[in-house]
Amino acid sequence: MKTKAKFNIIDVLLILIIAAAAVFGAVILRSGRLGAEEASAERSIRYTVLLSNVKSQFIRNIQPGDSVTDTVKLMPIGEVKDVRSDFATVQIEDYNAGRIVTATVPDTYDVYVTVEAMATVSDGAYMIGGYQINVGTLVSLRVPNYTGSGFCTAVSEVE
Repeated sequence: MKTKAKFNIIDVLLILIIAAAAVFGAVILRSGRLGAEEASAERSIRYTVLLSNVKSQFIRNIQPGDSVTDTVKLMPIGEVKDVRSDFATVQIEDYNAGRIVTATVPDTYDVYVTVEAMATVSDGAYMIGGYQINVGTLVSLRVPNYTGSGFCTAVSEVE
């Protein structure tokens, strides 16, 4: 004995939901912008790069006004605006006291290089040309008298 399939309101709702999801997915895929954000107009930014454990004879090789180039992509990524240095430190264990202490590394400095550049905001990140810069980005930089790499520690827009 054959039973005839019944078509009810729940079947209609299910078909409509599936069709709406398919149309929504097609629109998203066709636009090619899954969560993408359009690039904004160029603006001036300043970012700071921490170069760790730089020997004392090299800290004067980075000067304000120096042009900064990325050593990986060989593209300009700004101009040095400020350079400051602090004694490099390291955490070591004091076996006698049974604790961790901070010690200064002789003849070695942590150098903070502040760079200014024109950038756009795209997908939540600052872009200098095709170079993405955010806090935490590893920056390999070259100025006329020094080449090194360090992490970006701060980014801000210049008014």
